[in-house]
Amino acid sequence: MAPHRLQTGRYGIDAVLADRYEIRSLIGQGGMAEVYEAVDRVLGRRVAIKVLRDVLAADRRAVARFRREARAVAALSHPNIVSIHDIGADGPTPFMVMELIPGESLSNVIWREAPLPVDRAARIGHAVALALAFAHDAGIVHRDVKPANIVITTSGLVKVLDFGIARAIAWTPLTEGGSVQGTAEYVSPEQVSGLWLDGRSDIYSLGVVLHEMLAGAPPFRGDTAVAVAYRHLEEQPPPLRTLRPPVPPAFEALVMRCLAKERWSRYQSAAQLATDLRGLVPGSGEPDGPRRAPHGADPAAALLDTPRLPVEPHPSRVARAASRRGRGWRVVVAATVLVAAVAGGAFLLFRLGSPARATRVGPPPLHPPSALQAGAGCDGFIKARVELRWLPSSSPLTDGYVVYRADSRTSPFKKIELLPGRLNASFVDRSLNTSATYRYLVRSTAGARQSAGAATALAETPFLCI
Repeated sequence: MAPHRLQTGRYGIDAVLADRYEIRSLIGQGGMAEVYEAVDRVLGRRVAIKVLRDVLAADRRAVARFRREARAVAALSHPNIVSIHDIGADGPTPFMVMELIPGESLSNVIWREAPLPVDRAARIGHAVALALAFAHDAGIVHRDVKPANIVITTSGLVKVLDFGIARAIAWTPLTEGGSVQGTAEYVSPEQVSGLWLDGRSDIYSLGVVLHEMLAGAPPFRGDTAVAVAYRHLEEQPPPLRTLRPPVPPAFEALVMRCLAKERWSRYQSAAQLATDLRGLVPGSGEPDGPRRAPHGADPAAALLDTPRLPVEPHPSRVARAASRRGRGWRVVVAATVLVAAVAGGAFLLFRLGSPARATRVGPPPLHPPSALQAGAGCDGFIKARVELRWLPSSSPLTDGYVVYRADSRTSPFKKIELLPGRLNASFVDRSLNTSATYRYLVRSTAGARQSAGAATALAETPFLCI
């Protein structure tokens, strides 16, 4: 966020917010907010202040969400996350005070230098994945991962900003008329579909950023936001090595896994993604030689690592002689024990007959959830939603649930969601048709297993939603 003059913003130079923050310059503008460089009169330090635009500041619910999300993000303390110092308001307009980062956005770096060197793209991606993993562990999903929200400091440190702000103001790039918003190129398929989001949505968006760093452009572009959204939902990204042959196969496999349409086919955690990205960074402490293919990638994509084992000390001449002297009697003892074991086994076989077959022990039972309830309601203009609730599975090995939906009483079930966590006991299915009947089926999961039984429910959406 290197300070530079833009067109005139809401506040002029020397304006003071909350009797504390003195505006110095306008350093950024976007569809959601304006960002200013300011001086904190109390602590005497330079800060960045993000001020919501008037159209959002007039929405009391958006302001309340903005403050709530900002407080949650302010609790994050990580070297790759921009720190939030304060939250305040100038009259009815809320603002957020952040650390001022000397540097520039990744979008500027890509515009000027793309395609980036493979090792640099891996380092930046690794830092972003670490930031996302830390936030996800705190229950915060970014929802707007893009190069403009990634800053490279003058010392080379990578910082991610604007965690949770897209959710705080309920903003989506697909509502901005027919024009293409930059964020539309980075949204996940579930964001386009209006589904419940978790950290795997951020992993998809980071996959788009990695693709752009390596190829010089995001995988999907279009003339309108709707066209871009359709491509996220329906089209497969082009293979990276057809756009840039020097990209290593393991790196291409990693990016393609991030960009999987179904979230359960992607990396299941940003921490896992960070580990694989670190393995692609030269000098990262990984063994020399070929890199390991990412988790779940085609083994043919890269050769396996062959870490070097420590070399045992060469034995002395005296030790070798002692070993030879003791080797003879050890062989005699071993032969005697072997003969005795064979004789004893033959005697038992003769006395007891053939041994009984070992009983095969199957996997422990995987019980389904129970008491599934489905409640239907409106979800905006001519759109409905269904909220599902159930009692968690009683099986301790349960690690999540898979949700299926049938769009009528007779149509087949289709998988629509995979929810992690045994205690996860709810799901909201959005953007449904009104005056329709939906059937739902929920099974427990344990790794690749699914419970044989399932909880089922029927929901009828409202006749009209306005």
